[in-house]
Parts: sequence; C-alpha cells; structure tokens
Amino acid sequence: MFLLAACAGRPAAPRSSAESRTASAPRQLEQQIHARTDLQLERAILIKPAATVSEQSQGWILAPLLLQEITPQLQPASDTTNRTVHFSERQVWINDIPHQQVAYYWTNTATDTGREGVSLQGVRITTDSLGTPVIWEVFTDSSGAKPVYVARSLETAVSTALGGALPGRRFAVEQRRPAPGVVVARMIDDAPVPMGPIVHVRAGNGDVATLICRCMPSQVKELAGYQWYELQPIEGDEGAWIQRATRGSVPAAQLEDWLNPRRLQALLRLPPSF
Repeated sequence: MFLLAACAGRPAAPRSSAESRTASAPRQLEQQIHARTDLQLERAILIKPAATVSEQSQGWILAPLLLQEITPQLQPASDTTNRTVHFSERQVWINDIPHQQVAYYWTNTATDTGREGVSLQGVRITTDSLGTPVIWEVFTDSSGAKPVYVARSLETAVSTALGGALPGRRFAVEQRRPAPGVVVARMIDDAPVPMGPIVHVRAGNGDVATLICRCMPSQVKELAGYQWYELQPIEGDEGAWIQRATRGSVPAAQLEDWLNPRRLQALLRLPPSF
C-alpha cells in the first residue's frame, strides 16, 4: 500500500517533445486548412461543364465550377478535348431519411509544363431532404486532412437542435472528438436554388484551397481565361473506377472510409431532422 501511495504521489513526468508534437498535430492541421480558405489565388482559369448530360439531371445541376490556379511553371494543358469530370450518384440514409449524394472526380490539370497529371481530386455533395446541397466533402488532401464544408443553414439547424459549438470546437456541426484528419473548413452561404460549388484548386498538388457557393465572391485576383470539361457518369462500381483512375494508388483504408455510406454520421454532428 505504501508503495502504491508513493507512486501515486509522484509528479507526472513532463511530456516528451514527440508527445507534444502528437498532441498539437490535429490543431496545426485545423489551422492550416482554416488559413487556406482565406487564400487569394493570384491567377486562375475557370473550367466549366459543357452540356454533355441532361440539364435536368442532378449530375448537371450540382456540377462544380473549377477555378484552377496557374503559375509560370504550372500551366493547364492547352488541349482540352480530353478534359473530363466523372461523377457518381448514390442514395444514403441518415436518421432514417434518404439523402442524395453526387461525387465528382477530376485529374489535376495544372502540372509541370508538358506533362499531364495523374493525381485524382474530387468533391462529394450531399443534399438535405429537400434536395438542397448542404455538405461538401473533399476526396483527398496532401496534408492528410479530410476537409468538409457545410452550409450555414445546416450549422443553424445543428445549433437549434443540439446546441452551439462544443468546447474547443469552432462550429456546431463538429464532433467533440473529430475523427483523425477531419476538419470542418468553413461555412458556405446558402444558394437561392440548388447549384454546384466553385472549387478553388491549387496548382501542383491539386489540393482544394477553398470551396464556395456561386453566390459568394471568388477568391482569385486575376481570371486568365476559361475552358470546358465534359461530364461523364461513372459506369459500374465507384470504388473499382477510383482504383483504375489512380492506378491503385489510393490506400484500401482510405477508399473504404470514403465510400462508407455512414461516413457523415461519424464526421459530423447532425440534427435528428436531417
């Protein structure tokens, strides 16, 4: 008993530098993603969808506009005949309510001059029960983060139903202990009608700098021109298509997490009515 009491009374050993870095890593990742959303791209081109699918389809209505950053060293390919954004639609159930999801994928288009990029980027849009887009998930990020963007209307609904932001959190939709890498990047203004977002894409690594509603001001200082992309639906299994498109470079655990139909319940606090 004496030995136990003596051990219990000893002061805790100071944290090692490695432990301190581990503890601060999630906060640093959040700060990095939050800071990125304020970034103003110096120059970019606007890449818009061509009417290659029905304009009444969900795939067309929610198709993104891509603001691709360009630099003297990193230019988009001038030949746009093969520029394609693939999309996949599915239905998921959250709180026993069906929700539509549309995922869009594209290859990194601003690469070293003369070479075509092979890295895959994308965004998945989830609508509420009325068909309004309210959640945008980014497929991948070079930092290892899992950025998520949320509509202000959903943030308000969470605050009303579940209370405001939890201690240490910035937004009400954030979990008390977010899953590793999950960062709610910013709130998005609600559009007057369903529409696709504007995605600001970094040159080189293809990271999403930020994502905004088309009703919000773009974060580009100079628009250097525009190009078009062709929308094509993904035929067959989405996971198998991703593996083919990335030549099998996406880790199995990452792909399983991305395709999990219950992923949003783990990532966010969602109101019972959602």
